[in-house]
Amino acid sequence: MQPYVITVIVDEKRRVMIDLPDDMPTGPIEITARPLAETRPEPLTREWVQAKLKAAGLLADISDIPEGEELSEEEEVKLARQMAGGRPAEDLVNEDREERF
Repeated sequence: MQPYVITVIVDEKRRVMIDLPDDMPTGPIEITARPLAETRPEPLTREWVQAKLKAAGLLADISDIPEGEELSEEEEVKLARQMAGGRPAEDLVNEDREERF
């Protein structure tokens, strides 16, 4: 018989409730509990998040920019569009304000 793999959530009191499929035979069974790979007992740290973002290519590396160097107006506009997803910042601000009112 093929084993069933069921993902469950352990609550604060370390309890688990499992509903088994109807074709599971009655009688003794074996249950093995192991944390999933995504489960981390330690809290998130800045270094951990930075490493994950860098690995995904989502972390900007500004170490190559010389200190004190200013961007041209064209470069600023290009950067602003990239950060806004191609939308003007005023559209983003207006959209954010609409959600609150």
